[in-house]
Amino acid sequence: MKNNKISVFGPAIRTERWPSLYKNICEGNDIEIEIVFCGNVKPDFNLPKNFIFIYSEVKPSQCAQIALKYTNSEIVSLIGDDCVFSKNYFDNLYEAYIKNSSFIYGGAFKRNNIFYAKRDYMLLDEISDSPFFPLSPLLCKKEIMSLGGIDKNFIAVMWHEDLLMRLITNFNKKCKIIDKSVCYEETTKDLSLIKRVYIKYISKVFSKKYVRPGANLFEKYGINHDLPYLKSCWIDTIKNIGFNKVLCRNETYFISKNRLIKFDPFNEINLETVTQGKKGKW
Repeated sequence: MKNNKISVFGPAIRTERWPSLYKNICEGNDIEIEIVFCGNVKPDFNLPKNFIFIYSEVKPSQCAQIALKYTNSEIVSLIGDDCVFSKNYFDNLYEAYIKNSSFIYGGAFKRNNIFYAKRDYMLLDEISDSPFFPLSPLLCKKEIMSLGGIDKNFIAVMWHEDLLMRLITNFNKKCKIIDKSVCYEETTKDLSLIKRVYIKYISKVFSKKYVRPGANLFEKYGINHDLPYLKSCWIDTIKNIGFNKVLCRNETYFISKNRLIKFDPFNEINLETVTQGKKGKW
């Protein structure tokens, strides 16, 4: 499998985690993997040749688009720099992908040592056959770029779920979770006492300048903007169903097969320097 390659990408600023993340991903899988990150915190150490960093002060979703742009593989996967992946996580996904690329294969997620329930992966858990979104799935970069990449109206989060919805509906795909591939968020309670004290101190230093990724980004931008925007793109009440093509439904809501709001891509001009669309910050 060493001759094969995928690129994992994402917006990232937790530079203190990057060495362990690199070891976790690149030494924990047999397949050759490239990491591409974009963000507004530069690492103060040298990166391996298969670890690319692009500095930018634009919003997180735009950093994701930049990182995606600079990936060099046909197969890509979003990751967070606060995550830990089980051994052979990406090997398992790749093995399934090369056998049948009509599915989107991703992993299971565990937070606070508890696995997500099925409803936690779903776009709308009130609809039993709602699309669901596995963690760090393998995606075809050519397909992503043919759809225009990421919608610039997302500030920080949920853009990935929208991207998956467009892949599902435009290429008639379904998602599958590979149970033996597990991803979990590393929290401070997973670390040693010394590291906990250090991170607590560092977080105070950076808190005035940066909004940390993960839950903080969701609390700041996801709840009030990104999640409602995602839902408005795909979900509506039955009374508004009209002539919309329906992906699935219940008595109250339907999920549309066609995006209800026109997709709005990033412009390549000044992509790395000027925030586009709905603005936000790290």
